[in-house]
Parts: sequence; C-alpha cells; structure tokens
Amino acid sequence: MIFNNNNNKRFQLFRSKLAKLFSTKLQDNENVKLTDLVPLINEGLTTEELFGSAEAVGALQAMGQSEEVMLDDDGVVWKI
Repeated sequence: MIFNNNNNKRFQLFRSKLAKLFSTKLQDNENVKLTDLVPLINEGLTTEELFGSAEAVGALQAMGQSEEVMLDDDGVVWKI
C-alpha cells in the first residue's frame, strides 16, 4: 500500500508512532530492521488498528519521499 495523501489517518498514526519511538525506545539507534519496527509500531494498538508489513512499507516509502526516513533494500529503516 502506498500512501499518497499525508492527511490519511492511518499514515498519520504510523508517522506519529514512529516519531515517538525515535524519540524514546530507538533514540540511540540510527536504524532499525523493519521486522523489529512493525511490532514496536503496533504496541498499544487494537487488533483493528494493527499495521501489517506491506502497510508499514507503504508508509515508510511515503516518508522516504519527503526525506523523513529511508527504507533500504535489506529492510532497514534509517533516520534521516
């Protein structure tokens, strides 16, 4: 899934959860594997709100287009 609209509520939820993680649990990390990130993003969400890997990749790609993060070919998310 690609997020084309930054006002999308799902995208905003993902983005805010990621920002919080980068300022708390992941503050000392320059990068995190996607497989480790998705469960952290999903912490505290209801079953209906959970992000799958494909949706997470779409959100990260959208954030990459605005140079907020970079997702490399090995599934590693880098802070920019």
